[in-house]
Amino acid sequence: NFPAIVQMYLKPLEELDQYEKEFINLLQGLPEDKQKEYAKDVYKNKGLTQELLEKIRMWKGSGKSINGLEEKVAKEPENPVEIYAVIANGTNDKKSENSQIISMLIFYKLFKDVGVNDGNITLFLYHPNNRDFKGTKIYKSMIKYQGIPLVSKLLPSDQSNVEIDYENRKVTKTDFLKAISKIPSDNNDWVYIFYSSHGSKNGGFAFPDKWMDSTELKRAIKKIDYGRLIVLQDSCHAGALLKNLEGIDNYVAIATGDEKKIVGLGQVPLLFVECFRKDHNTPIEKLIKRISDKRPDIHPPLFYSDKNLINEPFIPEGYSLK
Repeated sequence: NFPAIVQMYLKPLEELDQYEKEFINLLQGLPEDKQKEYAKDVYKNKGLTQELLEKIRMWKGSGKSINGLEEKVAKEPENPVEIYAVIANGTNDKKSENSQIISMLIFYKLFKDVGVNDGNITLFLYHPNNRDFKGTKIYKSMIKYQGIPLVSKLLPSDQSNVEIDYENRKVTKTDFLKAISKIPSDNNDWVYIFYSSHGSKNGGFAFPDKWMDSTELKRAIKKIDYGRLIVLQDSCHAGALLKNLEGIDNYVAIATGDEKKIVGLGQVPLLFVECFRKDHNTPIEKLIKRISDKRPDIHPPLFYSDKNLINEPFIPEGYSLK
């Protein structure tokens, strides 16, 4: 009877031995936040560790020693790199509805194609009829975008076996920032924050209820741990917000245009994903250069805490396209 996220984190425990059964019994008596904390340690280490069993025993006040678990624990792998993502479209106006949904949905499918679990992805995909997304006129109109066939490769389709797991409500600025601040990542994980909407010259980003600025975004980011952060803003004047992310660590930010640029929503994300799918080992800086080579009128600015980060791939080692 654990919450869904806790059940997901406990998947490495299949055929339970005596120590794992003890761990599950102790876990059931803990508050939900502690259940999630301990279960996540199981997920990261792909099994129960001596340290974790001792920790949960101490929490429950047993203080018992462990006998016979040391040999099993010695074989446990190191903390694996996990991917977490928050993806959102921030506008529902009909003028840009197709392109901004495409802009974010192609990244959702990309993460699914490299093996990221839906439990690690928060997707805000609002549109007027989002109860049956694949049955809407909007989705059918996205089968081709600017003459390019998308469904078979970039967007989930009935044949792709990719179910779309998204928030069934209009996204607000508060929803978006809260989703970021609650990401359960640690300093070994990669976090992706992608969002598409209208942007302003003074560094604002539009949600249906309010505008977001760089200070609010940074405040949410600083509440989480991560090893690498990649931000992509798909909007006009995107560079006006992303140029102000100084003060956070280990990040690369991709703007679809500089602070003066008026852009067509969806164009840069589409080109970026196309280039990535052709060679997923290409460093981020080279992917951006290939976009400009294909479209000389587009020059997406990059912002970063360390120039070395843009010379590394977009997806961490260990994840590959299916």
